[in-house]
Amino acid sequence: MNIRKKYHLPTEDSFRGKISVLTLSKMWKSKYGVSVDRFFASGELELIPVQPYNYYRFSSAKSGDAEFYGKLMRHMGYDCAEKPEFSEAILAIDPRDKVLDVGCGIGNFSLRCPGLYRGIDTNPTAVEDAAKLGRNVQYGMVQDEEPNSYDVVTAFQVLEHVDDPNTFLRACISCLRPGGILIISTPNMGGVVGYTTNEILNYPPHHMTWWSHSSLQSLISDCDCELTSLWLEPLQPIQFRIALLALLWPRNEKHLTTSRFFPVFELAIKVLARIAGKLWGEIPFIAEQTVMVVARKK
Repeated sequence: MNIRKKYHLPTEDSFRGKISVLTLSKMWKSKYGVSVDRFFASGELELIPVQPYNYYRFSSAKSGDAEFYGKLMRHMGYDCAEKPEFSEAILAIDPRDKVLDVGCGIGNFSLRCPGLYRGIDTNPTAVEDAAKLGRNVQYGMVQDEEPNSYDVVTAFQVLEHVDDPNTFLRACISCLRPGGILIISTPNMGGVVGYTTNEILNYPPHHMTWWSHSSLQSLISDCDCELTSLWLEPLQPIQFRIALLALLWPRNEKHLTTSRFFPVFELAIKVLARIAGKLWGEIPFIAEQTVMVVARKK
């Protein structure tokens, strides 16, 4: 289903609207208790297309540091232990494969991974918490890994956080032996999440880039990899809230709203989302929340 056409959502052209840093900073402080002013170089952000791949990057901003993520994770918690893409990813992994999970957080994928798992992350808090859980996770950057040393490299919901996706992906691929498997997932901003008002986790210093399945495929193809599969996540109950917000109060070119009516509207949406979540396990015909690609190194 083409969500934009069916529900008259904005086109990707509207991604380029101006975003107030002052408003964004206040929302980060109010919702998550973190200060983000140091990550911005000007008073406005803009999503600028990066050619030739046509993903979008925020101007005048840098990604969150260890202090930011330590505080954010303590406030909001880690991702759920079972991501829908895990079930798809394990189909591409053999039990004999040596697997590197980049940006792994507390190593949730280790619970499903059939191969020889090792996770790395640059958030010391996550590494510490993973150690308490007895998971094979170390502090480290993918750029420091030995070339041609892994059969599979995964990066679930990581690409959107890095300042330089091209360099990051090439570093991931460098770790792979020839013929090795690269598995990448990222939020698909061509779906409903790209049109949700005040969803500040989609903005710097958390998310630095916005992707569609076509832009992700384009970049990976340019990095000496052959695409083998593409997967789009059906809408899950945890995502019903942002889907309803996108459909009933889609963002405008400013991306954020300070309307005094919005908090009341958002509260009502949360109630509706909980009811919907009890009625439906997922909504398969809205399969645009996350995109995951599996590619083979040439």
